[in-house]
Amino acid sequence: MENNKDDILAKVSDLITERVVTFDISIIPQGKWHKLLQRWKIMPTKKSLSIRPVVYGNMVRISKELLSIEAELLKNSSNLEKSLHIISTQGEPIIRAIAIAIQNTRNEPSQALINLLKENLTAMEILSLYAFLMERMDIKSFIATINSIKGLNVLSVEERMAVKLNEESPMIQGS
Repeated sequence: MENNKDDILAKVSDLITERVVTFDISIIPQGKWHKLLQRWKIMPTKKSLSIRPVVYGNMVRISKELLSIEAELLKNSSNLEKSLHIISTQGEPIIRAIAIAIQNTRNEPSQALINLLKENLTAMEILSLYAFLMERMDIKSFIATINSIKGLNVLSVEERMAVKLNEESPMIQGS
């Protein structure tokens, strides 16, 4: 348990200092030959991937992927049929969002990376990476910045309306 606390504190400090965070994916053999090649150490059994701080362009692309998820399905996912439908139809945008964050360039993520994630991550690993990605994107700070910029107008609503009316008045324009 103590080691787990140390890991969490290390990840928090990495998040704050915006360092690259590396994680390993265990590669599940795709057949008998693949398993045999892994046993002989010809094929890898793990792959290390890293997530750097997400740049703005990729934050927009990730947001578009996540917005494509049907929110109504997620609200009422109590029965088995709906849960299976969510897994089969809504899993792809989350995997693509994770792949975009891992690649973190202007290019689309490679199909090989998407397949690696789809074929080797468990549901809990996807959830963990998704939660970490949301922290890494730091959307709350971005929204706070937008709100602070938007709130720079020091005029009250009434004063803004008066200024707008004066701009539209033909008597003030000299017509």
